[in-house]
Amino acid sequence: MKSIFKILAFAMLGAGVLNSCAGDAPENPEPRRKVAATISVVLPQTEEKKALTRADGTITDTDILTVDGLVFDENGKFIERIPANHISYSDKGIKIVLLFEQIDKKRTVHLVANARDKATGADRMDFSPLTEGSPESVVGTLKTASLPASLTNTQEHIMPLIMWGRVELNSGIMDNIEMNGIKLLRAAACVTVKTAEASESNHLGDFVLEGISACNLATVGFLTPTPTVTAAPSATPAAGRPAGTTLADASKTWAEGPVPTLYVYERNCNTTVYMGVIIKGKYKGESGYYKVVMLDSKGTPYNIVRNHRYIITISDVTERGYSDISTAVSSLPSNALKATLVDVNPDYSSITGDSQYLMRMDCNTSEVYGTHPGNTQLNNIVIASVYSDRDITPSVIIPDDASWISGIRAAAEGGNKYSIIASMISDGEDHETNITVRSDNLELPLKLKWHVNDTFRRGAGSYTVNLINAGEKYWNIKVKGGQTASPWFGMINSGETPINVISTTGFVTEINSRYDPGAYLHINYGENNTARLHKTCEAPDGSPVSANLTVVRHR
Repeated sequence: MKSIFKILAFAMLGAGVLNSCAGDAPENPEPRRKVAATISVVLPQTEEKKALTRADGTITDTDILTVDGLVFDENGKFIERIPANHISYSDKGIKIVLLFEQIDKKRTVHLVANARDKATGADRMDFSPLTEGSPESVVGTLKTASLPASLTNTQEHIMPLIMWGRVELNSGIMDNIEMNGIKLLRAAACVTVKTAEASESNHLGDFVLEGISACNLATVGFLTPTPTVTAAPSATPAAGRPAGTTLADASKTWAEGPVPTLYVYERNCNTTVYMGVIIKGKYKGESGYYKVVMLDSKGTPYNIVRNHRYIITISDVTERGYSDISTAVSSLPSNALKATLVDVNPDYSSITGDSQYLMRMDCNTSEVYGTHPGNTQLNNIVIASVYSDRDITPSVIIPDDASWISGIRAAAEGGNKYSIIASMISDGEDHETNITVRSDNLELPLKLKWHVNDTFRRGAGSYTVNLINAGEKYWNIKVKGGQTASPWFGMINSGETPINVISTTGFVTEINSRYDPGAYLHINYGENNTARLHKTCEAPDGSPVSANLTVVRHR
């Protein structure tokens, strides 16, 4: 989903507005002209999440309730902070009125959304380091306000989300102008918990999700993703910038409902110090608490990074959780609950564990495209990577009717890491099956798809491959590897006309449904090359998909 908001830097005309007393001004004064700058602001997102309530509705992570413009002169010195004096909402977006003086010299404006409480006008950020004449670099030091000791729920402190963007008026602002595509980054990350569709095998028919909390979450965040603030935010950050203030007490953070969502500021994590997610749910009518640690495929807890959405989908529950929240916080992850973890921006990770061991996989789906040139099979394709700390090689189980798969196995890579490798024999048809990766009593599902008939369009020197399956939503695809110094493939949003000469320009390394109608790989004819990509999306049935894409070059 893509949200576009119109921010209108606008002025009220008229000498009566500008002069409080006619006697203070000379006769026939030169009118001070005001001009309008209309800015289209993009809020990167995959889906709208809601939290808390306010008098006029539900607060979402796309709400802009207040805006401040931090204005710097042509020398990069702070001039003034301009609060918006009017915000209007419509189905076309939000219009915000700021009062700017006409000027023919460069002005830089940092846009800060929701830095003031709408009702009281109190600051929700610490602006004290910013004084008249401060260099622009001071913006990189600004932090959100500290958590009040009397507050009982951190979500009331973090919502609505503070956001930051930057625009340059290189020639000043003498006339009305429009600027489009200005990006705002949220200062916080989102954690959402869902339950998969119930079945006899996953026991979710006996489970009711009641709410979630978090322990050791960050309660203070920096306004900007890096200390360097001389450029507008572009890509969503891959690394966090923690402000260093955390809260261990999980009872002071809470979100309820069938799909509860928490917002937290950035923090770095390691195997001994990390943010844990506490899930409250009823199993067979009895409430309990379960602890989930968000781990990547290497077994390291995820760093919490702004503008990322961490989606935990509960896939199986076998017994009641811990009796109280404090026990859950101090305990290891329970073996009574299995979950799939999705970091919507960079990578997904499937995860399961018991009180002693953990197993993770870098995807829950693997899609393979094409065959080796002049052959009807693919040999030794890596379809997934697994981490298991049980010190035994995982086994890979395939259905009896998956005769098109051969030689599937887990190969040790060192450091408790394993590659799942498979060969495939073609009968000319596309195939799909469900695989189980098992390490003793721990197991994770893996869907394998083989698109033998992968060609979408053929051209004189290249062909195209469609990377999106019917019904998939909210998709994002990144190139992971396989490109050579003389490029042989490129990704763009159209596949109708294959491009005969693949170049370093005109193609992208990441593509997203928020901005593009499709995702296609254009491939020069040839052989002995494999492109590797990663796709995250929502399947037609609403389940999260984390897919490794392997595209084999052919003629």
